[in-house]
Amino acid sequence: MGEHAIRQAKGPVLSSVFPIAPTPFLHGGELDLDGQRRVLDGMIDQGVDGICLLANYSEQLPSDRERDTLRGLW
Repeated sequence: MGEHAIRQAKGPVLSSVFPIAPTPFLHGGELDLDGQRRVLDGMIDQGVDGICLLANYSEQLPSDRERDTLRGLW
């Protein structure tokens, strides 16, 4: 998409990075929900325009049940 098309888009122009949020797990393999909150809060505090969630980040992919739990945090 060219620069002209971006300017024509409705809403704010996003110019920052969109980091991929890692999904932390505890030693037993359960989701680390407190860790997930810290990860997201840290990215937001650093001023990112957006965050890529539930992306493959060289980690064990969450199960469907775990994804639903994580969605409840956002």
